[in-house]
Amino acid sequence: MVNTYNNGTLPFLPDDAVIETQAAVGPEGAAPLPVAPVDPLYAGLVANVTAYEDLAWRRRCAAAGTGSSRHCSRTR
Repeated sequence: MVNTYNNGTLPFLPDDAVIETQAAVGPEGAAPLPVAPVDPLYAGLVANVTAYEDLAWRRRCAAAGTGSSRHCSRTR
């Protein structure tokens, strides 16, 4: 189990969302393994939690008052 970028593993989440999943780990880093489709009820729950986490992250960045998205960017 690793925490890694979604990169299409869960199609209902953004690619830059961090997910915990099984992965193959090699010289290039962690590559998420394919997963079975998630039941729509659970997909909605996961998507809502992810949206809340993103909102909290954005609020934290705004509160930090850095004035720069570079300091609060979640991109690689």
